[in-house]
Amino acid sequence: MAIAGCATVDPARIHLAVDTSGLKCHTQAHTGNVHLTVRNDSRAKLKLSIDSTKHQPPYELNWLAFHILKEDGVRDWDHATGHGPMAPDMLSVDPDDNIELTVPFYELKPDDYARTYVIQIEDRRDHQFTTAPFKLCDVSQHRGRPLSR
Repeated sequence: MAIAGCATVDPARIHLAVDTSGLKCHTQAHTGNVHLTVRNDSRAKLKLSIDSTKHQPPYELNWLAFHILKEDGVRDWDHATGHGPMAPDMLSVDPDDNIELTVPFYELKPDDYARTYVIQIEDRRDHQFTTAPFKLCDVSQHRGRPLSR
């Protein structure tokens, strides 16, 4: 018999889906937000660090809680804001629930829109979750598809 509150997050039961349909591609825009749906099919609350300056959904992941990787899993250049440590707010995702988040891509150049990326996020217990590879301007290959850890 499980005691309430004692369950731990099962990383295999956390699903990420990327949506880039809101991005204006091949523009002079230097910042773009990738939308990320996080689905918690685990039996415990998933706790994520979010940017404390964003007070309504979709929440932005705290820049210390994600990495932008190349398709092969190697860390890409630093797309974070570069400011010092801040006290992040915590967002809880209940079991059988999902949340919409944004992940900012900073300092984009025209060539960056065609590159393939992977987003790796980390919860408050240091579990890591990654999206499937995606392009900022190629929605057809990844939109709405559940992505693996």
